[in-house]
Amino acid sequence: MLGIFKDDPELRAHESQIMRRVNAFRGWKEQFRKAEGGIEAFAEGYKVFGFQRHEAEKKWIFTEWLPAAKRVFLVGDFNGWEKTHPLTRGEFGRWSIELADRRDGLRVEADCGTFDRVPAWAKFAEKTALNVYNGVMWEPPPIERYVMRHARPPRPRSLKIYELRVASASCTYLEFKAFLPRIKSLGYNALQFLDVAEHSESRVLGRHVTSFFAASSRCGTPDELKETPRPTARVSRERRLCEQKLDRLNALLCFAMLCSSLLL
Repeated sequence: MLGIFKDDPELRAHESQIMRRVNAFRGWKEQFRKAEGGIEAFAEGYKVFGFQRHEAEKKWIFTEWLPAAKRVFLVGDFNGWEKTHPLTRGEFGRWSIELADRRDGLRVEADCGTFDRVPAWAKFAEKTALNVYNGVMWEPPPIERYVMRHARPPRPRSLKIYELRVASASCTYLEFKAFLPRIKSLGYNALQFLDVAEHSESRVLGRHVTSFFAASSRCGTPDELKETPRPTARVSRERRLCEQKLDRLNALLCFAMLCSSLLL
């Protein structure tokens, strides 16, 4: 018997429903153990999916999770957006391709027909003249990458959180830095970014996310975002997937992400 039924006997009336959910969780946890080496390893999928550099072999491996796909092609400016670079099907719905150079874009052929999608683990995406996004292979030379220069500050006993939307304020990540001294002088010791994940329209205030791992290109590049304060605490916040046909990820996968609170 679960401990919660001892702590609250009234829950026994709902035991079947509670156990159904508990057993579903246990089932998924066991699948993660068999397929991914555990739920902790599964949570680090960003180290496996998307573009991963293998320096020793001087190559890139691009991997995407597309269990319903029949055929998958990587397309972009490098091949004229043609289906010349097919991915190979692996285990557990994974598709991969080895590349010598940088590539961007993704074309998927699934049961529902043929459609284009930005890679789910893209680190950067830019809006085109057609008002849709293209994934960008973001890997600047080492000399151009931002390097963290400051140690993580100590965690305060309590938080006074300043909620902000950089894109809604028509700021860039670099311009926002000028406001940090004033925010700190008002007694705030944490920042909560609400529209930092890439999203299709400004009016939705960052709620309709189109790329969970890409910082909003409206405000600058991923490395410019890194010049804002480093994350020290995480606040669970639901991110709603974009439902628009051209931008949505739900033909690929659907999950929630955590947004970060950043300590001053």
